[in-house]
Amino acid sequence: MAASIEVLRKHGFQPGQSGNPGGRPKGLIEFRKRLEALDGMAEAALESCLSDPDPKVRVAALKEFFDRRYGKAPQAITGENGNPLRLEVGASIVDTLRRMAAYNDEPAK
Repeated sequence: MAASIEVLRKHGFQPGQSGNPGGRPKGLIEFRKRLEALDGMAEAALESCLSDPDPKVRVAALKEFFDRRYGKAPQAITGENGNPLRLEVGASIVDTLRRMAAYNDEPAK
C-alpha cells in the first residue's frame, strides 16, 4: 500500500497544475457553432412532429420536448425488494482513502 502513496506523490498533480494544459480541443468550439446554426431547423422539425397524424410520433415529440425543457423524471436506484441501496466498502479501501486524504493535507515541499 505504501507504494500507491509514492505513485501519487510522483505522478499526482501539484497545486496549481492543470490536468489539461492544452485546454479544450478547438474542434469542439467549431462543432458547437455548427450545431447552433441548426437550432431553427430542429425547432421546425419538432413543431412538424407535434402536428403529425401518427400519435406515436406526437408522443415521442412531446417526450423529447418535456425532457429537454424540464429534465427527465428522476429514477430511484434501489436495492433488493425496493430497499435502499447498500454499499459495503472494504477496510483496505477505507485505509487507502484515509492515507490519500492525509497526503493531500501535507504542506507542499
